[in-house]
Amino acid sequence: MNFNLTKLLEAINAKFSHPKEGAVEFLLTEHQDIVAKMDNVTYYFTYQKLQEVLDGNDFDQYFKEDTQQLINDLLSKHIINQLRASLGRKTYPEVKTLPSDLNQHD
Repeated sequence: MNFNLTKLLEAINAKFSHPKEGAVEFLLTEHQDIVAKMDNVTYYFTYQKLQEVLDGNDFDQYFKEDTQQLINDLLSKHIINQLRASLGRKTYPEVKTLPSDLNQHD
């Protein structure tokens, strides 16, 4: 599935009520991972991870143009949850967390 990262970033930033523009920004690593950055917090993901999030939250395997807004809504909530994970709570508890998203402790 192809994802429009510009639209996804817009959906993420639209969820913040404060007027700070660009609360979250995306960067690309040399290994083609995507970095979501908010202040000093980062979340690394790939296109495959985005697809896993959709699959893990019971989205259909196919892509329709009219579902793009719903897809961006779900993925933006997932990314915000990951960026705020250090607070010890999920901002959007309805979005399922995948085992690969959990922080690993030694």
